[in-house]
Amino acid sequence: MYLQNRRGTGQQPVLCWPVVEQSEGGCFSLSALERRIGAVFFYWDIFNVFLQGIIGSTFFQQVRHIIQSPEQLPNILGAALPDSSNFFMQFIAMRALFLIWLRMCVPHGGVWQNWCHYCWCPRCCCSVCNTDRDQSLTYGPRTPRYGFEMGHMLLMYLIPLAFSVVSPLLLPFSVVWFAFAWVAWRHNLSYVYQRKYESGGLMWIFLFSRIVMCLVIGQLFTFCVLVVRGAYWQAFLTIAFLPAFTARFYQYCQARFARGVEYGVPLSMANEAPLARVPPVIYIPPPLQDRSWGWYPEWNKIWDGWGMPAYSL
Repeated sequence: MYLQNRRGTGQQPVLCWPVVEQSEGGCFSLSALERRIGAVFFYWDIFNVFLQGIIGSTFFQQVRHIIQSPEQLPNILGAALPDSSNFFMQFIAMRALFLIWLRMCVPHGGVWQNWCHYCWCPRCCCSVCNTDRDQSLTYGPRTPRYGFEMGHMLLMYLIPLAFSVVSPLLLPFSVVWFAFAWVAWRHNLSYVYQRKYESGGLMWIFLFSRIVMCLVIGQLFTFCVLVVRGAYWQAFLTIAFLPAFTARFYQYCQARFARGVEYGVPLSMANEAPLARVPPVIYIPPPLQDRSWGWYPEWNKIWDGWGMPAYSL
């Protein structure tokens, strides 16, 4: 089966992960592929940024003290865990004060491609945009990369939720990031990006479930800090009640909102509707069909501008 590809901005994980996810053969739509990529980026940020930032800021900086006094390991870790918030504070400040506004100048990777094409491929000599159609395809608006962007944006939920009790000084930096991000994303979604597909509300389910997961991770992190600091009663109350309340709230929201998105057709109509039979040939791109069956001028519109082939094995 052939799956289409829309990514490739030159960034290290962005270039290879969509191809890996497509090789799984489990995503039959753009929205499903975006949610799968967003989940992979979310777990990547948990292990590569959050956990490594905590471990690098606590354990490895205290190795000498742990070797000298191994019996004081809980006290050493209890004093060092809150100190890891300094790294995340600087991390959020950099994203809020620099990277957010850089996105206003470079909202997507295609801008670099357009600049290079404009500087090194003038129209008078070796330009590949010799017609108006070529120019519209090259410089046209891109669709938002929801999987990549939402996967990384969830990290900005995880860090404040995890350190909200341990290091409240980190919260103002998070508020600044959310305020600036709201302005930048509102502008880009209104005037820069062009939405070229619809997920039917399933992206909300993806984001909500991951935000609840961030809340649970923050509760577990707070529990660990309270244990190593010797606050056993507070740790017991945290682990005994908060995850249960969070799980109950998640179940309520899933029953109240998610079912309306996943099953939008009334049961009476679904019972009377005939069984859907989709021919497998519909998933093969038109250029690979016999006599290019199904081809039309804008069949490849969704994949425009990302610098990679429109389909792959």
